[in-house]
Amino acid sequence: MTTKEKEKLVKEIPLLKGHTMKCREKIGDSFMAISNNMWSILFVSIVALPLGGIFNSFFSEKPFKPTYQTISEGLETYGWVLVVLFIIAISLAILFRSKALKIYDSLKN
Repeated sequence: MTTKEKEKLVKEIPLLKGHTMKCREKIGDSFMAISNNMWSILFVSIVALPLGGIFNSFFSEKPFKPTYQTISEGLETYGWVLVVLFIIAISLAILFRSKALKIYDSLKN
């Protein structure tokens, strides 16, 4: 990575300005951890929460049995909110991962 590219990276991520290579590596590690946490949150919300609801209905004394109508009304009302939240979470995960990889690339030289 040339000096000009490193300067561009510092302009893109002002947090890197004036820090040592070791500190930049730690910042890259933090960005990668944020990205991994975002992917974990997405996985939990897509897989684990629905499974938890299913197991809860098996073992509770008064299980909640949603009908097709209640599910469709809920998705019709709040479905767009879920889609927007998932898009934001995926975008943040990709953004932080790409910034971390750029920082790692700058450390090679």
